[in-house]
Amino acid sequence: MHTNIVKFIFFVPLILCIHAESFKECKNTADGTFVAVENNCLGYIYCMGDDSYTDLCPTDTYFDAEQQQCAIDDGLHCNRLATPLTETMVQQNEVTQTHPTISSTRTTVGANTGTQLVSTTAPSKRPQCKPTADEYFAYPQRCEYYYRCSRGYLSILRCSFGYGWDFQQNKCLPLKEVQCYRAARRRLY
Repeated sequence: MHTNIVKFIFFVPLILCIHAESFKECKNTADGTFVAVENNCLGYIYCMGDDSYTDLCPTDTYFDAEQQQCAIDDGLHCNRLATPLTETMVQQNEVTQTHPTISSTRTTVGANTGTQLVSTTAPSKRPQCKPTADEYFAYPQRCEYYYRCSRGYLSILRCSFGYGWDFQQNKCLPLKEVQCYRAARRRLY
């Protein structure tokens, strides 16, 4: 009995240390802080002790360390051809505030295929915000994101973990219940 207690006391802290992910970028920052990932303008780290995680901003955005959020990229902030994406990073968290002046842009996305860099260009449409209206729109690439227009300013926001934007009800719902814009659009074609 005494041996089992000693084993328990020894192994529990060891197991907790093994499973906790630690980021050197979070070492001197307060909990709840977002930190940019070095050499990846899309990447950020959310610092929260043992619950810290790394993630990527959505397509057509970059991580703005000063604002602590993803911001819409006008092509001047993030050179996607020079930014390798890692498989361990996934998009997440609340994003931006910027004034929309363009309703359709062309975005260049690069992919490293070993020895050569392949680039594809695809159109992307953003909602145009009216200065007098507050509106919500589905984000076409990811179910958990959505656009918010407020007094002429466009924001890209993310629903809480495990939730997605229901484009019919204009609110975040659990992913099992949500009507994703992307999935509905695919069924139409």
